Amino acid sequence: MPNVVSSRFVVRASDVTNLRLYAGFFGAELWAGRFGNNSVLFEYDSSLNANWVAICNNGGTTTTITHTTGPVNNTWYVLDIIRTGSSAVQFYVNNVLVGTITTNVPASSCGCGVAIMTHTAAARSIDLDLVRFELYQSSRT
Repeated sequence: MPNVVSSRFVVRASDVTNLRLYAGFFGAELWAGRFGNNSVLFEYDSSLNANWVAICNNGGTTTTITHTTGPVNNTWYVLDIIRTGSSAVQFYVNNVLVGTITTNVPASSCGCGVAIMTHTAAARSIDLDLVRFELYQSSRT
């Protein structure tokens, strides 16, 4: 079995207008740009797209997959990110596969978390029910 990193984020936003939400793995540089230089995450940005976007970014080069749906107010979403080995990441929303990304998967360390930003002065908040992170390693001989 290859090394597998599995993560789950269960989130709900009370108001998705003027909201940018990230869930996944990213570095401190997330705040300096749209999603930083090295990241594996879900993004929802009401100013760019009405849907969830799966993102892998390696050194500033990005691969994305846009889901067919986006969040709505006061609805829970289960966001799963599963990295198998070093070059493939699967993204799921509510247990439905959004897609698999095999390019621009970062090799550098990233933190795990959820971040929100607002596009206006209006306050925004999210409910976070669960963050799960699991690492399965292959046996070594």
